[in-house]
Amino acid sequence: DRTYSQAGLYNPSLSATSIDGCVASASVPLQIYAKPIINSLSSVNSFCVNDPQLDLSTVISYSTSNGETENWSGNGVEYSSGIYYFNPLLAGGGTHEVCVTITDINGCTDYQCINIIVICPEKPRIFGESDYCEDIYYQSLQTQTGFIDYTWYIDNVLHSGPSNWSYYNNNSTVGTYDITVSFEDNNGCTGTSDPFILKVHPSPNSISVSSTGVCPGSQITLTH
Repeated sequence: DRTYSQAGLYNPSLSATSIDGCVASASVPLQIYAKPIINSLSSVNSFCVNDPQLDLSTVISYSTSNGETENWSGNGVEYSSGIYYFNPLLAGGGTHEVCVTITDINGCTDYQCINIIVICPEKPRIFGESDYCEDIYYQSLQTQTGFIDYTWYIDNVLHSGPSNWSYYNNNSTVGTYDITVSFEDNNGCTGTSDPFILKVHPSPNSISVSSTGVCPGSQITLTH
């Protein structure tokens, strides 16, 4: 057996000797192809789980002079319209090994891997009363403190922000509202809360009491 480490044309030969001392030999031309080479494979910054996907062709450099093609594999890798992508949402939180194989027209390959970190954002939670009467001057809700760019939404429509961690609303219209909040956490990731259901109920009819004076033991009728 022999291993060839350099590309080129070789002529290995084989000799066989019989028990009578006769010798036969043969040689055959052998072409050793050059191996494709990955020039560089860049590391990437951490992703938030809801960040856009990454075009993986932007992090690798290799020669295409011999028909080289790339094939990526690993958790979070997607293929679409001839391009490989890394999708943080598909991968989920954690550290993911993503590998690429470069193959030329002769079937020779080169192979390398990188690790990509995906961070799950802090998830906001909303605290406060969920039921109000329409005559209450304003509704007040809160979420976690210590982060930035708090943005509040009513039925997916921007209500306020970026602002502080509290929600105030003086809309007293009767109805049911989905309240959500988003903020940027300490990793630079944006998290969004589950909807908080806020209900504004109609106030009861006004009550009036009148009296011109009654005697002890008499019945009083109250109306509204």
